[in-house]
Amino acid sequence: MPRKKILVSALVLVACYASVEGLRFLTGPKGKFVMDRRMSSRAKGDLSAPLWIVEYIDFQCVTCGLASEVVREYLEKYPSKIYLQIRFRPLILTHEFALKSAIYAECAASQGKFWPFYEILFKRQKDWVSSSSPDDLFHSYAKEIGVNVKKLDACLRDEAVKKRVIAEKDEAMDLGVKGTPTFFMNGKMVVGLEALKGELEAAFPEKKEGGS
Repeated sequence: MPRKKILVSALVLVACYASVEGLRFLTGPKGKFVMDRRMSSRAKGDLSAPLWIVEYIDFQCVTCGLASEVVREYLEKYPSKIYLQIRFRPLILTHEFALKSAIYAECAASQGKFWPFYEILFKRQKDWVSSSSPDDLFHSYAKEIGVNVKKLDACLRDEAVKKRVIAEKDEAMDLGVKGTPTFFMNGKMVVGLEALKGELEAAFPEKKEGGS
């Protein structure tokens, strides 16, 4: 076989292998939903877990805060059985600070502080939602969890960050995500807190039986 053909064949094999490996990383155990590796800063759990959850949230959504507690409880109990990734679906037409809070969270994520910021936004949701302008509160939260404020402010001024969050919202809408919280559990769309509880109880019946 000519040397050129050998080289081309080798490159095709490498590309195929990389494609398969990439899909195995991105699609989860049932291969129904793409997990974006760019969002690794907003993910936790075990990549080899049998249950992959993509959660679309709006930080101004009260039910999202309640759902976050439910998911946290299951993650703590089954750390090797769940892989969770958070995505933004700010309801910008109904929630005044939904987009802004998502942008702050994305900037916190760029410093490896997404999860502390995520938690503090939900814990103190009533405070910043009732504020006329929550920026001062968001900055105080950032300082509290160790975010570099100068880098945060630079990130907030970056229009590319805002565009990225809006693009994520648009992608969610294309997937049929109309409200929050909405979950994709191994590719299956699950909408709302009660539906989430039902799916988790079905996935982990021993937890319900144990009463904890």
